Amino acid sequence: NKPQGICHGVEGAQILKEQGFPKDVVRIAEVHIGAGIPRDEAGLLGLPCQDYLPVTLEEKIVAHADNLIHGTREVSLEFVVEKWKKSMGKNHPSIDRLRKLHGELII
Repeated sequence: NKPQGICHGVEGAQILKEQGFPKDVVRIAEVHIGAGIPRDEAGLLGLPCQDYLPVTLEEKIVAHADNLIHGTREVSLEFVVEKWKKSMGKNHPSIDRLRKLHGELII
């Protein structure tokens, strides 16, 4: 039973926690949704009201690597931007977070 949608990070983190994984690994799973979600947006999306922004290098790498995969293939940043614009609107704040995260990780 694979969790789908916005809650999959929280659900995956809960599974890891129950299995006794270290807190830093649990946090990586929890915040790998998109380019991160701030507390105010989390509540609107039905997530537990907390900050889901990746902070550590490991959190950022896993979050962005997940962004750049579509199904089983690697995709470009612009592919992801266009996909997000279609699903969330062209001015959604997550798109700016995505571009910022990409800039931090890709040289």
